[in-house]
Amino acid sequence: MPSALRIKELRDLNDNVMMSDGALTNNVDMSNVDMSNVSFPAGHVVQVVTDSKSHSGAGISVSGSGSSIGNASGYQIFQTGFTPKYSNSKIIIQTSNIHIEEQSNIGDWGWVGAWYDNTLVAFVYGSPSHDHFSGALNFTIHALNHSFSSWGTTNKNINIRGGMNGAGYIFHQNAANYVPSSPSTQTVGLTIMEVIQ
Repeated sequence: MPSALRIKELRDLNDNVMMSDGALTNNVDMSNVDMSNVSFPAGHVVQVVTDSKSHSGAGISVSGSGSSIGNASGYQIFQTGFTPKYSNSKIIIQTSNIHIEEQSNIGDWGWVGAWYDNTLVAFVYGSPSHDHFSGALNFTIHALNHSFSSWGTTNKNINIRGGMNGAGYIFHQNAANYVPSSPSTQTVGLTIMEVIQ
């Protein structure tokens, strides 16, 4: 015959209620819990960090990066701190769509990249063929959905940058009269997840 353990209330050592009638309470503080001896199955998400960048009005001008792109090129969209809990986990970064364009035919493609320190961990580039557009102007809409190995358990900033190989604009169109009046702010989101391997 199967058995069941039923707990009406669970309290921590400071007599704070952690669970009542089978439901966790909102005052559970897990920030100082030692997880070093806990084993999770592969694929388990152990933490999620989010960030957002909002901009309204005309686009932000970015100078051309040329064909050699590094952690100081283009426009910095995010610089988000992240501390992995495990040194052998995978880190997954995801962004919403990022619009990059040019207003004169200077470059050929837009890009979005992610780094920690000087280590490139994600990069997308390219544009639809300029033959499709008046004046051979290029635009691109990129998003990141990449995974990479944890660097250890120290805090590092994940830098997400975007730009074009020639001068261009990031976020919104350059012409201010073509943005919506309400809502007038565009928000790009970033999600960073740590997953057990």
